[in-house]
Amino acid sequence: MTRQEKRLLTLFLAMLLGYAIPFEIAPKLYAMYQARKVRMEALQTEIDRYQRLDVGTQYWQEQHVKAIQERDKFNTSLLQGNNRELVAARMQGVLREIAQRSSLTVRALDLPEFSRTGEWVLVTQGVQFESDSQTLFNFIQAVETAHEYLAIVFVEARIGRGNNLLSGTVKVTGFSRIPLTDAELAPK
Repeated sequence: MTRQEKRLLTLFLAMLLGYAIPFEIAPKLYAMYQARKVRMEALQTEIDRYQRLDVGTQYWQEQHVKAIQERDKFNTSLLQGNNRELVAARMQGVLREIAQRSSLTVRALDLPEFSRTGEWVLVTQGVQFESDSQTLFNFIQAVETAHEYLAIVFVEARIGRGNNLLSGTVKVTGFSRIPLTDAELAPK
């Protein structure tokens, strides 16, 4: 190769590189750099989102466990039984036990009243009693703090003649879940 050919080749390469670098290579490298930068930002955004989801998942798992514990606690505070008779017997047993612990003299237990909404059953039990005021107060407190969810809905008390004892009726309400029977499920 002659000297003139070498100079022409060098000039051609210089012109080629002078054109190719600023107009072909540099824009493509810049576009690749920008695309890589966009991909990196997208990946970082995804990583941040997954980290937030992981924290959110842990939070919601904890909330789920708490909700299950609260549900189980609530279910254990319901009067247990698969039918009205068992629920009524459980309610009467609980009230007799509370009355015995608080020294309340139970004269009679009224027939329980039931109110139903779907599977939920509201049971109201009347207790006829005789006691002094402190014993009645202790009984009411014991009902309010019982393991089963019970509520006093009515109290009627009279002072007896000569013995200064109170006599009257206390109505206590409890809750249960009783599955619907076939007769209740049948269309009317």
